[in-house]
Amino acid sequence: MAGYVGPALRVGEIVSAPPHSLLVQSYRPREMESGTVNADGFGAALWLDDGNPEPALYRTAAPIWADANLGWMSERLIVRSLIGAVRSATPGIGFELANVQPFARGRIAFTHNGFITDSVRHGIGRLEAICESLDRTAVATLLLGDGEQLVGVRWARGFRPATLYWAPFKDGVCLASEPLDGGRWKAVPAGQLAIARAGQDLMFEALR
Repeated sequence: MAGYVGPALRVGEIVSAPPHSLLVQSYRPREMESGTVNADGFGAALWLDDGNPEPALYRTAAPIWADANLGWMSERLIVRSLIGAVRSATPGIGFELANVQPFARGRIAFTHNGFITDSVRHGIGRLEAICESLDRTAVATLLLGDGEQLVGVRWARGFRPATLYWAPFKDGVCLASEPLDGGRWKAVPAGQLAIARAGQDLMFEALR
């Protein structure tokens, strides 16, 4: 997964152009710990510069490399923020479009990497207490955005947190599960919120 906030850019500058873009991560991920490829769908929440605060949501259950729309989307769609994801389906969870991320409601969209063993719950704030009481392990790495800011979090119980990196990108900020290029990417600290806003430096806050 990858997210961006900042001055307007083409979708392809995140999704397909970098040496290790989401397109490349779909068939050749470097740090994926379960599964080998992300062939079970592609989606993107796109905050267009059209005055509408809600993201345009694009999702397909096809692999990103087989998506005939990717070419024109990458070249012609201009966004001020985006969250994109390629999917490797969890065993037992269907391949249909309803399970392809990101998910959106109103002006907010999010995507996640992770799982909770033997259980399904929502909300990082309560997740640790719930997992502790049920003696469950969990990994939850999330990207959330509203078009004006992008928030990333790495958290886990009983496992290492999944990877999440950040870097200045063009004149904005990018957060991604794997570095998109050879730039100066740094890991988001585990148990921290990384908060990026257009025109501001990245900030970190401890999870409460």
